[in-house]
Amino acid sequence: MTEHTDNNWCLRLGSINVQGDREYGFFKAVAEWGNNVGCFDIIACQETKLQADKTTKFLLFDKNNPSEYQGHWANATINTMGSGVAFLVKTAWNKHIVRKSVHKGRGLSLDFGFHLGRHIRIVNCYVPASHTQEGKEESRELFEWVKKEVEEAKKSGMETVVCGDFNGVVNPALDRSNENRQSTNTENELLEWLVANQFTDSFRRLHPEVRSYSFHDISRLDMIWLSGRLEGVLTGAGMTPLEGDIRSDHKAVFAELDVRTLVTPTPTYILEHYYAFEYKVKVDEASEEQWESFSVRLDEVLDAKMAKGSARTVSMDTNTSPPTDASILKEDMIDYAWSNLAKTIMDVALETLPRKRIGSKSLAYRTNVQNRQRGRCLGELLRLTYFGFVNPNCPIEGKEGRQMAAHEAICKVWLQVITEQADATITAPPDSEADRTVWEQWRDTVKVVWGEQQLVKRK
Repeated sequence: MTEHTDNNWCLRLGSINVQGDREYGFFKAVAEWGNNVGCFDIIACQETKLQADKTTKFLLFDKNNPSEYQGHWANATINTMGSGVAFLVKTAWNKHIVRKSVHKGRGLSLDFGFHLGRHIRIVNCYVPASHTQEGKEESRELFEWVKKEVEEAKKSGMETVVCGDFNGVVNPALDRSNENRQSTNTENELLEWLVANQFTDSFRRLHPEVRSYSFHDISRLDMIWLSGRLEGVLTGAGMTPLEGDIRSDHKAVFAELDVRTLVTPTPTYILEHYYAFEYKVKVDEASEEQWESFSVRLDEVLDAKMAKGSARTVSMDTNTSPPTDASILKEDMIDYAWSNLAKTIMDVALETLPRKRIGSKSLAYRTNVQNRQRGRCLGELLRLTYFGFVNPNCPIEGKEGRQMAAHEAICKVWLQVITEQADATITAPPDSEADRTVWEQWRDTVKVVWGEQQLVKRK
C-alpha cells in the first residue's frame, strides 16, 4: 500500500461497514487505521447509526491532534436498522469537492471537480437487508436515487464510483460460501442494474475466480463498482481485515485508481504548439514515374518488415510452447498482419504520391492516445501474469486450466506489443509450466518497460 501524494494522483478508496451504534469518537480509530494502515484517501462508511441531531465537529477529536480527514455525513432522522452513511475524505481530496447529495441516511454522493480535468462522482450506499414491505420500499427508493445520480453524472461527462454494502451478491455460487448454492442470479435490483449498465466490479476485475468474503466468512456483500473509463485506470483491489479498536463483522474493501490522466490532462495551450496536418493521397494526379517509385519503395519496406517478422517468429517458437488450441491466436495474428499492411501501404503512398492537406490534428493528443494504448497492453500483460502465475493466493482448484488460458492470452497480447511497438524490448513469455520465479523475473522486465512509457507519457 502506497501513501497518496498530491503529485501522483493515485486514489485509494476504502469502503467499510462499521456495523454498530457508534459515537463519533469511534471514528477516531477508523480514521487512524485508514491513514496509517489502509493509506486511504477516501473512506466510505455504512451503518454509522448516528442521529441527525448529533454534531460532527468531534471528528477533529481535539485541537492539538486534528484528524487527517474531513467528515461528510448522511444521518438518519430515526434510529432504523442499518441507517447512516458517511465519507471520511483527506484534505488533499476534500478541497476538490464541488457538490454533495444525501438520501435519507441510506445514500451519500460527493462530486470531485478538477480544473481542466474530468469530474468524478463517488456514491456511497447501504441497501437495507430487511425483506419487510417497508424494507423493500426503502430499497426501491435507494435504487431510484442511485440510478438518478449515475445517469446525471453520465450526462455531465463525469466518471462514477458506486460503493457500499449491497446486502446481496452478483454470483451466489462464487460470492457465497454455501457450497449448496449453485445459483448465478444477481440478488438485488441495484446490482442487476449496475451490471446491465457496464459497471465493473473492481474486485472481480482483478480476481475473477477468487473466493473471498467481506462479511464474516459467508458472503461478499461489500463492493466498489466503477464506470467505463475508470476500469482502465484500476491498479489494485482487495479486502483487508480491520484492526485495533474497530470492531465489525465486515472487512474493509478497497480499490486503487491511477486517475492522473483524468484529473490532470494536457493543457490546451501546450497542445496548440504541436499540430500535425492530415493528408489524403491524390491517386488521380499521380504520374507513371510516381507509381513506379511507389511500387519499388513498397517492395523494399515490405521485404524489411517480413524479414523482421520472421526473426521474431523464430524467437517465439524457440522460447515458448504455444497453446494447444491456437485458433484465436492465429486469427489475431491475421488481423495484426492486415492492419500493418494497410498502414504500410498508406505510409509509402504519402511518401511517394501526390497528397492534399485536409485538416489538422494535435500531434500531442495523438501521442497521448498512443501511449495510453501502449500502457493498456503492457498493463494487461502485468495483470495476466500476476493472475495466472505470480499470485501467491491463487486457488489450487482449476489452477492448470486458468494458467493455460492466461498463457494463451499473454502470448496474444505479447504479439500485439512487439508488432505495434518496435522499440519494445520484451522477450517472449516463459513456458506455461515455468515456475513462479521465472514468471516474476519476466514480469519485472515488462514492468520496467511499462514504467519507462509512463514516464514518457507524463512528460
